[in-house]
Order: sequence, then structure tokens, then C-alpha cells
Amino acid sequence: MPARWWLVSGWLLVLAAALPAAAQPPQAKTLSIGLFPNLSARTLVTLYQPLREFLQADLGYAVELRTAGDFHSYIERLAEREFDLAVVAPHFARYAQQEVGYQPIARYQAPVEACIIVANSSTARTLQDLKDSRIAEPDKLALVTMLGVDLLEQAGLVEGGDFGHYEARSHNNVALAVINRQAPAGMIGCLPLAQLPDETRQQLRILAKSSAMPSQYFISHPGMGREEQARLVQALSRFSVSSAGQAFLKQSGLKGIEAANGGELKATDPYVKKLRKHLRDVRK
Repeated sequence: MPARWWLVSGWLLVLAAALPAAAQPPQAKTLSIGLFPNLSARTLVTLYQPLREFLQADLGYAVELRTAGDFHSYIERLAEREFDLAVVAPHFARYAQQEVGYQPIARYQAPVEACIIVANSSTARTLQDLKDSRIAEPDKLALVTMLGVDLLEQAGLVEGGDFGHYEARSHNNVALAVINRQAPAGMIGCLPLAQLPDETRQQLRILAKSSAMPSQYFISHPGMGREEQARLVQALSRFSVSSAGQAFLKQSGLKGIEAANGGELKATDPYVKKLRKHLRDVRK
């Protein structure tokens, strides 16, 4: 079965067969931006529409937003070099840098943190109260899942013994799984949690929060030259201080956009090791 990806242009959302891998960025003046699928495709297009419109006007050529149905499909799209620019979690940025040659050029300022959540009605008050539970997760490849497992293990719970996993496939679905009692607790990004509608978020309670990791990154295609990289960083910087950008950053909770060289990504190396293991397990 052919792999699938989501293409978003304006308010259009189209499901199509994956494009062939490209060794170089497209020659046509179109910038394809991959969006990390930590939220539903519909939520992503709503969230990133202001960035698409700003960059299209600022750069003077078409900008397309693309994503994938899950984390594994997204990392495959990165491996096939389908995006000129991609928004990724920090351990994905490190993996894409080492394995494919994508270059980190900018990042958001809000850190990545995992929140362990329960429903407001839950009797759980500590992580130990989750013993013998199946805990909802966005995806095994998600940094948030890895950070959440670390939290539970630091509380003395053993993965596969004291707790199991309920794969919800997105942060949105983690919240819904907890609210709908499909799982007694969930691992969710603290930022995606803040991005949920008020009526959803108000039904949840944070039980614990992980230590912070570097934020999501913008990484550029391996074939992109330094001049074009610099142009994109400047455009992203202008967006971050524009009225549209300020509204976007406030709504998303991403705080700001700053240039980055990726040196701080070394902190994610233990999680890149886990990412590689999960990918090997999937391929077996």
C-alpha cells in the first residue's frame, strides 16, 4: 500500500499518495513546509494558516503546508526529503540531522515538557496511584511519551509490569481517551495540552510534569543553500514580531521564534537512541 501524506494549502485538506523522494528541493518557486503531527491535521491547518500566509507574502512565492497521519509516517517523509522546511520535535530534528542531513535553522522558545494527566473526577493524587493502569500516549516515537515513561519510572513504576500503554495516536486523542474513560491517565505534551479548547482542558488535571527539553525546531532540506536558509530565518523572525505572528505565538503558546544551530540538540541523544530502537522494532 502506498504511504500517505496530508497536503494543506489554504483551507484545502487533501489526502494523496506520497510524492517520490527528491534529492533536491523543488525548482518551482513553492516552499513545502512539513508540520509535526502532534495535533490533528485540522487543528494544524488552523494553527499554521497565519504562518503560511505571512511567508507566502514575504517570500513572494507559494507556500504549502504538509503533514502525515502519524509520527512514523512523518519520519518516513523526512527520510525521503519531501519537505523544504519542516517543524519537528527536538529528537526528530537530531535524528534528521544525523541520518538525512536536514539542518536546524530556527526553533520555538517554548520548551517540550510531558504532562501526566487524569480526569478531574479521578481519585489519583500521585503517580504511584497509576499502578496497574494502561496509560494513553500520543505515539511511541513521541518525545513526550519517552519523558512520560521516565517520570513514571522515577516514581518507582516499571514499564510493562506496573503500567502499560494505550496508543491514542495524537495528543488530542490522549486527552479524549482520558475524558472518555478509555484510559485512567495520559501522557501529553504540556504545550499541546494548553492548545486544547477550554472545554476540553477544563475536564483534565495535571498529576506530574517532566523536566524541560529544547523546543520544536525548523529544519531545512539538505540541498538548501545557506543564503536561502538565512532568508527563511529572517522571514520567520519578521513573522514572530508581526501582529499575525504575535497572535499565532500567543494562541499556540510557542512564545517566540529564534535562530538555532542545533548544538543544544545533543541533550536529546538518549531519546534519539530510543527513537532508533523503536524504528528498528517497527521494521522487523
